[in-house]
Amino acid sequence: MLAETTIKIIFMQKHTLLINATVEDLVEALQEGLGLGRDTVQDNAPQVKKHYVYGIAGLMQLLGCSRATACRIKASGVLDPAISQQGKIIVIDADLALDLLNVQQKRKGKLRYGNNKKSPKPSSGAA
Repeated sequence: MLAETTIKIIFMQKHTLLINATVEDLVEALQEGLGLGRDTVQDNAPQVKKHYVYGIAGLMQLLGCSRATACRIKASGVLDPAISQQGKIIVIDADLALDLLNVQQKRKGKLRYGNNKKSPKPSSGAA
């Protein structure tokens, strides 16, 4: 009922009968009546698709580690901002989890989880 009143008022101001109005006139009248500007309706920001993994198995696959290591990482609290858990259901935001692990590794100054490849030690010159 409020929308009908608003449409009647807007069309009365423009001196156009509803039957003679174009679709564009009707859309414009609705936008003005509801307080929506053209930029609000047409501004559809592209949505970033999030990547989720589920459960300890998903965390294992994401990090490429064993089940014990995945459980240890989850229990450490490092990934708490990326983990959402309801009972037995665990949902992990994969991108955030990887970012959190990278930040922790940079703070500690070493690579703790993942591929720890040590460079060979130089041999002493005993020949």
